[in-house]
Amino acid sequence: MKLSVSLAKRSYPIFINENADFYQLVLENCPATKYIIITNETIAGIYENHLSDWKRNLPNSSLIVIADGEKYKNMRTLNSILDETFRLNPDRKAAIIAFGGGVIGDIAGFAASIFLRGINYIQVPTTLLAMVDSSVGGKTAVNHNSGKNLIGSFHQPKLVWIDTKFLDTLDERQYLAGCGEIAKYAYIGGKKTFDFISENFENICRRDKKLTVEAIQKSIEIKAEIVGKDETETGVRALLNFGHTFAHAFEKIYGYGTLLHGEAVTLGIICAVKLAERTNLIKKKRASIIKSSLKMLKKPVIPHKVTSNAIYRAMLSDKKKADGKLNFILPVALGKSQIIKNVDKKNVISVLDEEFDSWIF
Repeated sequence: MKLSVSLAKRSYPIFINENADFYQLVLENCPATKYIIITNETIAGIYENHLSDWKRNLPNSSLIVIADGEKYKNMRTLNSILDETFRLNPDRKAAIIAFGGGVIGDIAGFAASIFLRGINYIQVPTTLLAMVDSSVGGKTAVNHNSGKNLIGSFHQPKLVWIDTKFLDTLDERQYLAGCGEIAKYAYIGGKKTFDFISENFENICRRDKKLTVEAIQKSIEIKAEIVGKDETETGVRALLNFGHTFAHAFEKIYGYGTLLHGEAVTLGIICAVKLAERTNLIKKKRASIIKSSLKMLKKPVIPHKVTSNAIYRAMLSDKKKADGKLNFILPVALGKSQIIKNVDKKNVISVLDEEFDSWIF
C-alpha cells in the first residue's frame, strides 16, 4: 500500500506493508553517498539481524545506537549523535535512517535537519504511535526542561517505510500508548473515522491485524491531507494537537518517560472532551455520544496527584500558547474539532479537578 504527502518538491511516499524490496525503495527515493542508521539499544538488540542486513545491502552504511527512552530526547543526546556523525565524515549527500519509535524519529530527524545545514533522512517506525503519527509530517525536535519538543524544526523525510511486523515485538504498554494516538483521529477525521475507530477500538487494542492496518492507513491519510495544506502549523495543522495541550503538561509535570506520550495523549483527549462539554461547544444530543466514546480509552496509571494549578502552569510553557494565552483543540461535533482560543482558566482548572478525583493513583 502506498500513500503520499503532497508538498511539491518535498513530497514523499509512505509505504505500508509494501511487498517490495526495502533497499531498492531506499535507493530510488533517497540515493545517498553514505547511510547512517540511528536506533536505540532496545531496537538494536531485538533487530540485530535486520541491522546487519541493512549495513550489508546499503552502500557505505554505519550504525549509531543511543539510549532508549523519552528522557534521552534532549540536547545532550543530540550532541552525541552529531559528534558520532562528524566522526563518520559524511558529506551533504549522506542520509540518515531513523529506525525506532517516536523518540528516535524526532531526534534523528532533527539531527538530519541541522547537520551540514540539512541532509536527507528516512523514517522506519517500529511503534504503533510512530506509525500512525510521528513518522509522518516532518516535525523533528528534542525536549527541554521548559517543555516538550521546544527545540526543533520542520524537516520532511524522503521516505516512510511502515512494516507492521515490527509491532509483534512491541510490549503491551507501548502498543496501547499508540492506540491513544489512533483515538485522536476519531475526533478530527470526520464522522466516518469517528464511527470506525469508536466501533473497532477494542479489537484494535487487542491487536487485530487487519483493523490495525486499516487504522494506520486512515490515520496517515488524515494527517497527510492536513500536512499538505499546512506544513508548518500556521493554521489547520494545529488540529493534530488534539489533546496535546493537556498531554504535554502531564509529561512535563511527571517527567519525560514516566508517562508515555500516547498515555498522556489519552488523558489529554479525556480532558479536551470534558472541557468542550463544560464550555458548551458540543450540542447536547451530540455530547452524550462523544462522552460515551471516551469509554474506548483505557486510562493509564498516574504515579501521584499534583495540583491542577501546577498542570496549568506547565501548559503555559507549551508551544501552542499564543499572545500569552492557551489554545485548545476541542470537539464541536462527531469527528470534528476546532481551535478554541481564550478558554477561561477556571474551566480548565475545573476539568482537571474533576478528572483527578476520578483517576486511580
